[in-house]
Amino acid sequence: LTLDAAHQRLYASPPYDEGQVTIVDTASLTVLGDVSPNGFVALDSTRNRFYVGNRMYAATPEDAPGIRVYDSATLEQVGEIPQPGIPVYNPLRDELHIVGYTVYRADPETLQVTGDLLPEITAQPLPWCNGCRAATNAHVYPDRNLLIVEVTTLSAGKGPGTLPPPRFFDATSLEELTDLARLPAVERGCGDRLILAEPVQGRVYRGERYSRYVFYNNLLVYDLEGRLLTWRDGLPLGVTNPNTGQMYLPHGDDVLVLDLATLSPVGSLPPVCIHTLDAEAGRIYALSSQALVVFSQQGGWPQPPPTGAAGPLPGEEILAIQPSPTYAQDRTLFVKTYGKLYRSTDGGQTWARLRGGLPEGDYLSLDLAVSPDFVRDRTLFVGGFRGDFWGEGVYRSTDGGESWQPMWGDLTHLRVYDVAISPDYAADGTLLAYSRYQRLNPWESGYSVFRSADRGLSWTQVMTRPWESTLPAPEDLLPAAPSRSDTRFRVTNDEQGVERSTDGGRSWEPVLTRRQPEFRVRAVLPSPEFAADRTVYVLSETDLFRSTDGGDSWERWLDARLTGRDYFQRLTAGAIAPLGDGGYRLFLGTAAGEFWSLDPAALVMEPVAAQATPAPTPMNTAGPPTPQAAPTPTACALSPAAPFAAAYGRGSIAARLGCPTAEATVTAAAYQPFERGLMFWRADEQAVYVLYERGEWARYPDRWDESQPPEDPSLTPPDGLQQPVRGFGKVWREQLGGPQAEIGWALESEMGYEMSVQPFSGGQMFVGMDGWGFVLHARVFVLYADGTWE
Repeated sequence: LTLDAAHQRLYASPPYDEGQVTIVDTASLTVLGDVSPNGFVALDSTRNRFYVGNRMYAATPEDAPGIRVYDSATLEQVGEIPQPGIPVYNPLRDELHIVGYTVYRADPETLQVTGDLLPEITAQPLPWCNGCRAATNAHVYPDRNLLIVEVTTLSAGKGPGTLPPPRFFDATSLEELTDLARLPAVERGCGDRLILAEPVQGRVYRGERYSRYVFYNNLLVYDLEGRLLTWRDGLPLGVTNPNTGQMYLPHGDDVLVLDLATLSPVGSLPPVCIHTLDAEAGRIYALSSQALVVFSQQGGWPQPPPTGAAGPLPGEEILAIQPSPTYAQDRTLFVKTYGKLYRSTDGGQTWARLRGGLPEGDYLSLDLAVSPDFVRDRTLFVGGFRGDFWGEGVYRSTDGGESWQPMWGDLTHLRVYDVAISPDYAADGTLLAYSRYQRLNPWESGYSVFRSADRGLSWTQVMTRPWESTLPAPEDLLPAAPSRSDTRFRVTNDEQGVERSTDGGRSWEPVLTRRQPEFRVRAVLPSPEFAADRTVYVLSETDLFRSTDGGDSWERWLDARLTGRDYFQRLTAGAIAPLGDGGYRLFLGTAAGEFWSLDPAALVMEPVAAQATPAPTPMNTAGPPTPQAAPTPTACALSPAAPFAAAYGRGSIAARLGCPTAEATVTAAAYQPFERGLMFWRADEQAVYVLYERGEWARYPDRWDESQPPEDPSLTPPDGLQQPVRGFGKVWREQLGGPQAEIGWALESEMGYEMSVQPFSGGQMFVGMDGWGFVLHARVFVLYADGTWE
């Protein structure tokens, strides 16, 4: 929409260069006419003209229309400037700027191009190249004498990396302005509309973003002299309201309202797009789908959804199990699934979802910590994050999980993945928050630990470590930690073994190892009385192992429930709770959402030969099973999502997959073809899927990050082929064999996109999706639980 207030006209342009520009009389709200073809509109009130142009792309043909010039009174075309692009009129110079890769200058009288504002872009040796800079839009603010040019780094689907900030120019002299203290903060409203923000209480808020397979956000706070005061990893720049000292941040299922003085949440709005702030009326104008929504700028937290009704677990993958410290008395357990927490107060017979103000929505991961004094203080803490792009910080509940409040004070790194509470929390009120962080400028990434000594009200940074190093365990940092046994266990970095130390962690030796892709250790569970009984359990994705001599020998659990389990029914979580009488209870969870409460004394165990490395029960990786007589499911509680419906009905796919177990979701993803197969990366799982040409598939955790080299420079691919890089390359070199890998070399570069994926009882389906929701290449992939695909 482009408004000509002086002449009471509104110019409406459909998106995507479709249709025509419609001109509306704002007094009578009647259509005066239209011009075609459609495009971006710029007004020249001096000549009573308007200009129409189209965004320029690398594939724009040489004979594409230039800037069309129209008489505003007659709507007749009166000329054309022979340069495609977006027109932007600058009244301070009586000049037209045309954004088309660079920013051209044109004379409105002669309709000729007279210069180039960004000659360094034009001088790039290969126009529109991958990695080249390009101008994407420009905006003139006459009242501030500013010309702002938006620029980007061009990329072939993977993302530009750190997104370059806008460039500022004196709108009269066209001198570039680079002094940060003189430049306004640029915020974005609906449709990437630029908003020039004013300082709030002597502070200026700016944002930095990174987009290349992963997405990082930094929120930075400066004083009026341009000095950095503080920053937050995991928060984007939102829209600031100087009247209330608040910022509005899009946040999944809502809009988070941030107090600018403390950078802590103080309320929320429904999931809308903030468009305009009306300071005089104290109103917020927002868009929701096709509706205009008006809010008061005063408010707080809406009534949160209550704790769910007690019932069975919903069949979602169990990621963690956490008993109450006083389980023997209160029979309370907590279970974590993707983005959700459940509580049982009857030993796991029934479960209720915890809500009451906890973050909700896609890409969410939550970590729970239970107060050692839970039976009296009812205190829980949760840390969380959404992928790499958003930090949820820490939330606290003091009523057993019924209601939650954010505890963000001075927590700089908000992508919290672990919270640990002091054993003497009742007296010292101390807890730790373990976080990941990514500083974009200067580039610095790694892990961090923050400590709170006032029950989460405020935080102090304790340390940071680079990605390749490890952080101290909570037991080494918390006060009043009980003395630890000299015998300790840990999972190896590749999750394919367990190591033991008998000297307090100074040296380590392997005690349980299996170098097979299907063997993944999910938990090491020492008995509560380990010092006396020397018992420790190891949970893999296929088996439960036990040692009663501190790890010298092992035995395997024999149970019919372990027979024939596949990837989508793998064991995923374990925990132990003391019963107070010297005994304990063992809890296991699975990817299918099964929860088992086990009496250790009743377990039937099979000894494993002392000199042999125990092999796990093999996951079913045989070829496609012989089709059974089972009918195609017809009474599924859920239906396959639209992208999968057609493929689901073909052949035996429905019979082999079974019913959907959850709604389809969308995740960031990447794809790369190889000589004899394909690789896919999923952001929600941080995992790489390898699809072999022979019809089998495997899954590997993605352990690559920006601090590691993207490729092996000593490897030279054959002509016409490529070495995979980054996460694909790490899996290819370290897991598949590199140049000798069955999958071969890469055929072309990887491509980032959005993947729609839906789980089924017998596997999963996924499809490539582009940013607008259209099917990419119309290819649906079916991954069966037996390790085959089509």
